[in-house]
Amino acid sequence: MGNRIILTGFMGCGKSSLGKAVARRRGILFLDTDALVEQHALMSISEIFEKYGEAKFRQLETETLQQLAESDEEFVLSVGGGLVMNPVNRPILKEIGTVVYLHCSVDELYERLKYDKSRPLLQGAADRRERIEELLSQRSGVYEETADVTVSNTARAFSDVVDELVSLTDGSARDAAVTVNR
Repeated sequence: MGNRIILTGFMGCGKSSLGKAVARRRGILFLDTDALVEQHALMSISEIFEKYGEAKFRQLETETLQQLAESDEEFVLSVGGGLVMNPVNRPILKEIGTVVYLHCSVDELYERLKYDKSRPLLQGAADRRERIEELLSQRSGVYEETADVTVSNTARAFSDVVDELVSLTDGSARDAAVTVNR
C-alpha cells in the first residue's frame, strides 16, 4: 500500500492523463474516482448532479474512497477536483497512500478548460476564467494542506512530470518542481 499515489488537484490539471501514464510505467492499475462513481451509479457525473445534486455526488465519492481504503491492490488514483473539500475524505486519502497535489496556474487551467463542456461546476459560468479563479482560490489551500507532496504541472513536459511522479514511490524525487509538504 505504501507505493500508492493519489493525485489531487483542480479539474484539468492532468490527474487522469498523468495517472494513466504513471500506472502504465509502474505496471499497476489506474483508478479514477469519477469513473468509479459513474460505474456505481450507472450514470454520468453530469446526470448525478442534475438528478440528485452535488451532495449525492459527494456522498458517492466518499463511499468510493472508503472501499478503496479497504483494498490491498497497488494503484494510482485520480480523485475528483472537489473531493478533498470534504474533511471526511482527507484522512481516508492519507490512509490509501501518498497524496500528491498537481498544481497548475490559472492561465494553464483556463487554456485546458475553456472549451470543456463536461465540467458541471463550470457550466453556465458567465466568465469561465473568473469561475476557475474563484474555485481554485477556495480549494488551493486545502489541496496543499492535504497533500504529502506538491508537483507543478505548469509549463512542463508531460514526460518530466511522469518521471517525477514515478520517483515519488522510490524516494528519489529531487526536482525543483516538487515540494514535500510533510
